[in-house]
Amino acid sequence: MASLFSLWGIILTNKEQVKPLAQEARIVIQKKLGLDQPCGKPLEYSIGNVDSKFGVSQVELEKLANEAADVWNKAEGKTLLAYNPEASFKINLVYDSRQEQSEAAGQLTESLQNLEAVDGTLKNQYDSLSAVYKQKVDAYARDSAKYKKDSKKYSEEVAYWNAKGGAPEDEYDALKKEKKTLEEEYQKIKEESDEINRLANQTNSVVKKENQTVANYNSTVETYTNQY
Repeated sequence: MASLFSLWGIILTNKEQVKPLAQEARIVIQKKLGLDQPCGKPLEYSIGNVDSKFGVSQVELEKLANEAADVWNKAEGKTLLAYNPEASFKINLVYDSRQEQSEAAGQLTESLQNLEAVDGTLKNQYDSLSAVYKQKVDAYARDSAKYKKDSKKYSEEVAYWNAKGGAPEDEYDALKKEKKTLEEEYQKIKEESDEINRLANQTNSVVKKENQTVANYNSTVETYTNQY
């Protein structure tokens, strides 16, 4: 009965993984209980002790057991397993080291999924910041080139009129306007430079976080591989 109970317990707690074993398990049950004979009787089962650590009530376990029994019965084309609350053969859920390992493996899997999600978010942030950074750098390069050109022109005009002993009033006013424009251009490229530095620091911070996330992911994978 120990072998039968183990197979039955796996079906209840891990239905997807035992599908390939269903046929073999049916044969084992049939032979052990004599159900391979034409006159074999169904195995009646009931619900026994259920450890609260599983988070499953006796009612829920009964439902799961009946669902599993239906799968076997339909596959065989006759009733192999039948629920009877008074049956002496009981299904018990015992929380042991195997279940602890299963839950620990599930937690590690969830951690890996969370790390993948975080890494995806960080990559999107990095791509977005990189695109903005490039735009700012290109604009800074254009504005800096214009400022240098305008500044050189202004200096040449000032030097010209100084050599002449001074500029006429209208030229003097024009030079004052040019100087003010240059000051505004300089302030603009200074602000652009500050923004570029801010974006660079923000991007570097995202890169550090992503590297740490990757390191955590690799560590979790190693732990999962070593243990499971």
